[in-house]
Formats: sequence, structure tokens, C-alpha cells
Amino acid sequence: MAIVKIVNEKYYDKNSISYLINYVTDQEKTQGLIGAFGTNPREPDKMISQMMAVRHSYEKDGGRQARHMIVSFDSNEKMTPNLAIKIANEIAEFYSGRYQICFGVHVNTDNIHIHFIQNTVSYIDGKMYSGAFYELNQFKCHVDSVVQKYTMSREEAWQLFTEYA
Repeated sequence: MAIVKIVNEKYYDKNSISYLINYVTDQEKTQGLIGAFGTNPREPDKMISQMMAVRHSYEKDGGRQARHMIVSFDSNEKMTPNLAIKIANEIAEFYSGRYQICFGVHVNTDNIHIHFIQNTVSYIDGKMYSGAFYELNQFKCHVDSVVQKYTMSREEAWQLFTEYA
């Protein structure tokens, strides 16, 4: 099962979004496996400016700038870069109806993993992301269901099917 890590840095610095997006979408780490919802999915510079524009339009330039989440896979999940980008897209959809979120699949280590950067200001109404425990738990459950859908063995899928058929 995947491990979800919320990086507990507060990211109050006004350069946090720029720093994080540049790190997450670094070509050497991602080999172009990046994406986004609510912002330009292919150009990191535009991701940065568009996230900053939402913050500025709601006059929320201060405070916590972004959330940084990492999804790492168990070695027995046999993750590939192409599978990881599909998983990243589905995971990011969880917040996409309310917050801008971008991601990069890091393939430069032995363990393929995904970094997500979420704007803490909603592009819908300007409300700040609360970060309540129940929201984190819902996100983790979403991640587990997406990863399980793509990494379940045929035997596990058949067992699940026969249990509910």
C-alpha cells in the first residue's frame, strides 16, 4: 500500500510556491512526468504565476502558501513511470474541484514517488484550506483506493470480485 506523507513545513515564505513547484517539476527528476489541475499542466512558470494570481485576487498573499504531499509506493507494487502518472492524475483530482494542485512523478531514485503541491487558497471562493484531520484522512483513503485499483494483482482482483458477486 502507498505511503502518504504530508510535509510539515509551514511554507509561509512568499517564495514557497515558486521553490516547491520548481522542485516538484524539475526535468531531471521527472523526465517530463508532470501535471496539474486548476493551472497550466505543462509549464511550471505558469503554474507558479497562476497560483500566485489566485492568492492575490482573494487578497491572501500571506499565511501558509502551499501544502506539500508525497505519495511513495511499496517495492512490491512494481511501479512504473507511466503507471505513476496515471495514479498522480487520479489522486490530484481529489482537490481539483476547489484548489489548484500540481504534481511531478520523481523517477530519479530507486523508489518512484509523486510530489503534490496544493495552493492553500481555494480558486472557487478564496477560503483557506483548513487541514482538519478528517480531510487528511479522506485524502489518504482516496490515495489508497486509487493505488489499489492500479496495483491489485489478478488474484486479488478475482478474490474481491468473487466475494462481492
